[in-house]
Amino acid sequence: MTKTKFPLLGGLLAIALFIGVPATAAPIAVGNGSSVTLNFNGYEIFNNSLINIPGLSGQVTLSNFLLSGSQVTFNYAVSNTSGAEILTSRITNFVFDVTNGVVNSGSVTGVFTGIVLNANQPNGIGSVEVCLTLASCPGGAGDNALAKGASGSGTATLNFAAPVGSSITLDNLHLRYQSVTCIAGSPCSPPGSASGDVVTPPNDPGVPEPSTYALMSLGLACIALGSRRRK
Repeated sequence: MTKTKFPLLGGLLAIALFIGVPATAAPIAVGNGSSVTLNFNGYEIFNNSLINIPGLSGQVTLSNFLLSGSQVTFNYAVSNTSGAEILTSRITNFVFDVTNGVVNSGSVTGVFTGIVLNANQPNGIGSVEVCLTLASCPGGAGDNALAKGASGSGTATLNFAAPVGSSITLDNLHLRYQSVTCIAGSPCSPPGSASGDVVTPPNDPGVPEPSTYALMSLGLACIALGSRRRK
């Protein structure tokens, strides 16, 4: 009896691990005509502890990529989707790295008004290659920033040190929030600033990561082994 219980138990534990594995953002490859939608959470680091801020969120859509020689252009749309737990918040910049090319200049139109290269970001993010911003990175932008419920769009151009080929890969994508205040009892400390990580894979929030599939397969295999032994 003992020999048949342990494989079944192992399978159930593996499936429990599968259910608990969070989706993590992988690098995003984009080419001509690509479109990706990214959902972001909100967090801050206070006294060396990471504090998730319930309700603080944003969304970014990148679309209509055009790669031509050493230049890449794309459209962007940004929305401050913060929920009822958040009294005020402002999105001030959107940052990312390009892992297979060196950006040496850029320009932007629309809600963002400038590009800063190789800028430092707080909350453990560090240096990022490209910062689309309304002011400095990571500084504030006053009333021009995207308040809760607001959205904006525009076009960005990145000039690379060498031809980029048919695709580029974006990584280390984050949002920057400022003027964050929350309802009583929230873990955030108003007024303050925060950062956002990608919380769902682009355009496909329900698909598990490859490591998740491996855990699920292991669990199913253990259950099948236990069934055969009981027979």
